[in-house]
Amino acid sequence: MTTFDQSLPLFINVVADVWGSDAITNNLFLRDPVGRLTLVVLDSGKTGVEREELSKAVDEVLGGYADPSGISVATPEELFDESLREPGIGIAVPIDQATFQGHVRLVDRRVVGADWLRRPIEENSVIPRLFFVSLKGGVGRSTALCVLAAHLAASGRRVLAIDMDLEAPGLGTMLLDNTTLPQFGLLDYLVETNLGVVEDLFLSDMLGFSQLSGGRGSITVVPALGTRANDSPLNVLSKLARAYLPSENDPALNSFTAKIDKLIGRLTAAGDYDVVLVDARAGLHESTAAAAVALQGNTLVFGMDQPQTYAGYRALLAQQALTLGPDWTTRIHIVEARVGADGPSGEFISNMIDILPNWYEIKKDSEIPLEDLHETFEIGWDVNTPAELIIDQEIDHTYIYESDLFNKFDPLEHPDLLSKGIYSAVYDEFLQACDAIIQSADMIERRI
Repeated sequence: MTTFDQSLPLFINVVADVWGSDAITNNLFLRDPVGRLTLVVLDSGKTGVEREELSKAVDEVLGGYADPSGISVATPEELFDESLREPGIGIAVPIDQATFQGHVRLVDRRVVGADWLRRPIEENSVIPRLFFVSLKGGVGRSTALCVLAAHLAASGRRVLAIDMDLEAPGLGTMLLDNTTLPQFGLLDYLVETNLGVVEDLFLSDMLGFSQLSGGRGSITVVPALGTRANDSPLNVLSKLARAYLPSENDPALNSFTAKIDKLIGRLTAAGDYDVVLVDARAGLHESTAAAAVALQGNTLVFGMDQPQTYAGYRALLAQQALTLGPDWTTRIHIVEARVGADGPSGEFISNMIDILPNWYEIKKDSEIPLEDLHETFEIGWDVNTPAELIIDQEIDHTYIYESDLFNKFDPLEHPDLLSKGIYSAVYDEFLQACDAIIQSADMIERRI
């Protein structure tokens, strides 16, 4: 039985055996929504007889992952899809096996999960956006966002905080009370865009104004759920079932990412905010894809030194490298959560380095001993320092201390938690890192 993971490598082996390795790089592979594969032949020199012979050979090997109509090898015209000839279509998938080493082009057609394949939205003159992502719940992601929002507001910044965690809403209940919670939430916006134009008045009814801003700046919140959800709780799950659908009203809003990007653009167009903080949900989900891959901004990836954390990170970071290209590391910032009183041990970052694809070539490929490198850089290090801590100087890595005080975070009940004298002991390193990210983004905006 052929499995999903085996299907593409097996297909490549057959093509290499029958047509040679050049046929792999000169053509592309198409995977349909259920996982079946087709070699899309762009080489006009291949005859119909040759395509049919290769198709038969492929069908014998791939089983259920071959096209059931017997066309596992076809031209774009035979597939009635001229878009397959567009330059740059698909993603470059690395292959390392005996018959072929290199990259193959793959067009991956998905029913869900298509946002993971979207190219990053083009850079333009926008205010800084920080997306908060985690692979697991319970790492303090939403709490950290609230603390950062209060920290920025205390310095006079005008903060827009958006709760994109529709399945486990948090920001609305942390930053807004019953008197400041707006009528509508993000869930309502996503559903209403499917069938009609969301008017400006509707957008204003999505904004709640937190009283925890410290008096200098401001914190404006778009909660996941508004008061309408409290009034009609039976409709919440029905809305969730439709929130990630493409809009029938506006072809441009063809994904979750497109909807969120347009919303942020509309809310910030008037220049009322200095920074946008977005809380994405935990797990490998469309909202995670929007935050980590497709939307323009910086991604704060939260995690702890636990074995179950790394499998999810491996998938997320591999997808980032695949979709964003060689500059993807400039957009990701690793946040180690719940660090002990002695500070980071190096275990978390060492494990992360092992799964960060193509990031630290010095660690993977260099045959020069690390102890011989300290004289070649302007910034030196103690030759007795562990290798993972030397590399840690280069990684965008910060941390947050473990704190019983913030494990049961309820700033509405205990607003003193958002006073600098209390939160700085736990979040100082994290806040300094975020300040640097925002400052860098501000400088880029001014240059634009």
